This record gives sequence, C-alpha cells and structure tokens, in this order.
Amino acid sequence: MPLTMPSKYERSGRAVAMAAAAVAVVACVLAALEGHAVAAIGAGLGASAAALSAWLDYKANFRFEASLRQVRREMAGLRSELQLDQLTGHLNRSAFTAVLGDLARSDSRSTLVSLFFFDLNRFKEVNDTLGHDIGDLLLREVGNRAAEVLGERIALARLGGDEFAAITTYCNESETRDIAQRLVDAITVPFRLDERCVEVSASVGVAIGDAAIHGGDELLRRADAAMYEVKGAANGGYHVFDDLLSNRQMRETSIRKELAKARFEERFELHYQPIVNARTGMIEKAEALLRSQDHAMTGISPSLMVAVAEDSGQIVGLTAILGNRDHQRRRDARHGMV
Repeated sequence: MPLTMPSKYERSGRAVAMAAAAVAVVACVLAALEGHAVAAIGAGLGASAAALSAWLDYKANFRFEASLRQVRREMAGLRSELQLDQLTGHLNRSAFTAVLGDLARSDSRSTLVSLFFFDLNRFKEVNDTLGHDIGDLLLREVGNRAAEVLGERIALARLGGDEFAAITTYCNESETRDIAQRLVDAITVPFRLDERCVEVSASVGVAIGDAAIHGGDELLRRADAAMYEVKGAANGGYHVFDDLLSNRQMRETSIRKELAKARFEERFELHYQPIVNARTGMIEKAEALLRSQDHAMTGISPSLMVAVAEDSGQIVGLTAILGNRDHQRRRDARHGMV
C-alpha cells in the first residue's frame, strides 16, 4: 500500500486527540495526587485538631491552676492581714493570744516565758493636743523602737490603743530586767514626728512563768498588774510581778468579793462621826460612815477598802447605799423615830 502523507486536517485531529489524552493522563494523575493530598490534609487536620484540643485543655488547666495559686496567695495574704495590726505591722491581739495558746499547749519540756506588757504615759495628751494623725505616727515609731530593742526572737504585738505586749522564751531574770529597762529607755527618747518633738514614757509590766501551768491569760493579767505598779511615773519604769504583789492582789481580790457579797446582802450599818470645832468644842456637823457587819472584813482599814471599791467600781453602789441609809435616818428623825 503506498504511503501517503496525512492531510493537515488529519494532523490537526491527531494533535487534538493526543492533547486530549495528555490532559486525561494529567487529570488522572492530579486526581490521584489530589486524593492523597486530601487524605493527608485530612489526617493533618485530625492531628492538629487533637493537638489543639490538648493545648486548649492545657491552657484551661494552666489558667485554673494559676487562678487557684492566686486565690491561695490572696487567702494567705488575707490571713496575714488578719493576724497583723494594720497601723504598726506587728501582731494584733488575736494573733498574740494564739501565740500564748500555742506556748501553753507546747510539747516542749520548758515553756517558761517572759511576758512584757506596756503602754504609754501622756499618749492621750498627744492625741488631744496634736491630733490623731500624730498619735498614729507615734504608735508606729514606738512599735519600731520596741522591735529594735526586743529583737527577732521576741513576738511583739499591739493589743489596741497604746497598749503593746511582747513574749519570749525565758532566758533569765537578769536578762529579762535588762530588756525591760532598755525598752523604757528607748521610748523615753523624744520622737521627731512631722517636724514636732513628742515626748512620752512607757510603763512596763513583766511576768515570768510557765505558760503551760499558768496559761497565757494569767500571765498577761500578771504583767498588766505589774505595769500598774509604775503607771504614771514621769520617766516611766518597769516592775516584775512577784510574790509580794501576788499576795496583795489576792487580798484585794478577797476584799472585792466580800464587798460585793455585803452589798448584795445589805450587811452594812450607818454610823455618824461628829466633827467638833476645835475652838468652841461644839459639834458643828457629822460625817456619815458605812461599817460592814461582816467579820471577814474586820481589821481592813477604811482607806484600803475605799481604794479597792474605787478600783473595782463598787464605790458607786456603796455611795448609793450610804445616801439611802442617811435619807432614811433623817426621815425617821423628823418623825421622832430615832
């Protein structure tokens, strides 16, 4: 068969067919590749979704734990604030009482402690004349000076107003007295507050004892009682609670109880002591006196009884009894019944 050259139309058709075949092949390849790509992308997206979920969970847990830590820090800070006096930054009464309680319940062999209780003389005068802002500055500086004297091993607290207390494990009486004297000396030095010179002094009471035996409240009461032995001294001072003070307080406590009992049972009788004019020898007036009928109060001097009545607040009730008895006696006298 003779060879013939293809016409231009045939050549064009063949080219079109080849192009179509090539396009089909490319389409098939692309389809295959696309399928794998979609699967790969799908797998990648699945892995990414899992990773994203895990990351979000981690972030959520991290935020929660961070928030929890923040809450715990805030709670710790709140507890700290509740334990500290907001003015001076030292312990407050509640925290100091807790320290005393912990010492009383301690398993340690020795729970001997030295407790200091002090307040300021003339503090009210400072508040009244210079204002409460200066008074607050003074309390802060008193706390700072006391902290310097007492050192880190002593728990210092402001109990309220101008009252401070401190406690340390017992060293010895000589060292305890030295601490008390240094405390008095430090506070006696004038304070420079807002361009003003302020002078006060401290009255310091000291109690030495076993916290486990006596209890914190009793030691604080003893230190308070010792403080009042030097209260009002111009340059301050300190006093250590001792047996002599203890015996006197026991006697005064007994007198207070007997006075209260006599008032309740009205076991008093009225006496009049005449007041005589020394020049004329004539009775000009009389002083009304109450005498107790209780034998337990025999031998107690009137001055001591009056002092105890004033300290305990019973003097008001006794004065009322005296006035009522005197009024009754005068009324009876007017009616000829005396």
